[in-house]
Amino acid sequence: MCEESLRRGRAGKVMRAISILDTVLRDLNTRTHRLSCRFTSI
Repeated sequence: MCEESLRRGRAGKVMRAISILDTVLRDLNTRTHRLSCRFTSI
């Protein structure tokens, strides 16, 4: 059980890091191209 928790914890950290990187890259792209942020509901 302890090993399973560690695996899930690592996977969660990796997903969080990918999410942060995605947000940073989108922000840089928006600033570079001077686009306005548009949030639309799906």
